[in-house]
Amino acid sequence: MIIDEIDGVAGFDSLKSNWESVYEADDGAPVFLSWAWLRAYADVCGASYKVLAVRLDGASSYVAFLPLAMKLTKVGTIIVRRRLCMAGNPLADYTGIVCLPQHVDIAIASLARHIQGLQGWHSLQMDDVPEDQCHQFLRHFDNERLRVTSVNTTSCPHLELPDDWPAYCRSALKLAHGQRQCLRRFTKVVESSPDFATIHATPDNAQDLIATLLDLYCERWGAYGAHKKRATFEKLLNRCLETNCLWLALHRHGDSSVVAMAGFIDRTRRAFSCYMFGWNPTYAKYCPGLAMISYSIRFAIEHGFRSYDFLRGDESYKFNFGARSRFTKNVTLVRPGMGAFLQRLSDLKRDYAAQGSIVGSRGLGARVLNRFVRINHVRIYRCDVSPMPPNPSTGVSVRLLSCEDCVLNEKRWISRELGLDESVCRSRLALGSFGLLATLDDQPVGTAWCWFS
Repeated sequence: MIIDEIDGVAGFDSLKSNWESVYEADDGAPVFLSWAWLRAYADVCGASYKVLAVRLDGASSYVAFLPLAMKLTKVGTIIVRRRLCMAGNPLADYTGIVCLPQHVDIAIASLARHIQGLQGWHSLQMDDVPEDQCHQFLRHFDNERLRVTSVNTTSCPHLELPDDWPAYCRSALKLAHGQRQCLRRFTKVVESSPDFATIHATPDNAQDLIATLLDLYCERWGAYGAHKKRATFEKLLNRCLETNCLWLALHRHGDSSVVAMAGFIDRTRRAFSCYMFGWNPTYAKYCPGLAMISYSIRFAIEHGFRSYDFLRGDESYKFNFGARSRFTKNVTLVRPGMGAFLQRLSDLKRDYAAQGSIVGSRGLGARVLNRFVRINHVRIYRCDVSPMPPNPSTGVSVRLLSCEDCVLNEKRWISRELGLDESVCRSRLALGSFGLLATLDDQPVGTAWCWFS
């Protein structure tokens, strides 16, 4: 197996034809791994893709792709962590690889080995990867080179759709009596009111429909920070409309918007994914959310779609529509040990040097130390903070304290707090604790005494 690293959006564009042929052959690949959706995401989020492309030999086309992205964590302008993440996250509900079915096992094994050899990343964040695919990756990671620090599972309910709507109502729909009454009431209003209309997005009306959807969505979920994501969602939906993978519908009553929904569609695989919706609380007695989901399922069936995905979340209403759970995994891996930590410390010092003069607020050195050690799974049991000089002439630097420096600092801290002697300090060093010192203009502005958690 040969693995090529293809960087940037231009490189991603060059893969379009090969990617689409592999995606079409991979029955398990979701719409979020289609070239069209990932291309839209790149434009919206400014993602810098690193695609690992797998081929059997130098003359063959690619048989598998793993789209990745590098995300940086900063304190001020200083980079304190580089995370290698699945491309599309967090807007994509599924991530992972797209691969020709006959090459999945060997491709995952080769990709796992290649990732472990990549330089320049501190942690690997595998979010929303299908459960079986994630387990395959984990089997091929070296436990001595990568340590799993967190694992959790997400339910993604989905439906296999029958050939017609009556068959679905008989076999799958499991709404409670009250919910069925709501739907009947809504249907009655629709059929009896000449002012009621259902509008689908077209290039001519898409801007207005997207704005209406996001108005309703933010009104419904504003308490959870939906307004902060509005601009991102607006760009994503517009780009997906351009790449022909967006479905958007609005129920309107007169001049009032009742409920709107956006979904992503894969016409090749005949798959429909319900992405987001919002509804007008004035019409709450008609259960507009349930009505729109029912409408979208019926639309999917009548237009030949074979599956309907509710995406992330195990809310009960999804199962009332006959959905069954499948699961994705969220796994974080870090490079453990003092050697890896010193490499990250070296990266941090290099970034400080590149920044030149840093004019920051009080306590910058301590903030950097705290943030840096915590994200590298190190615990601080003592941290001293000094005021930041008002006009620093040089950048902040961070270094690992020598053994004698550690003993002197530890002796001062422990003798003041607990009255322990120097022998205890040295024994703590022998057990793997260590010190960090942040300085500005050669004056200490932060010290931390740490150990690996």
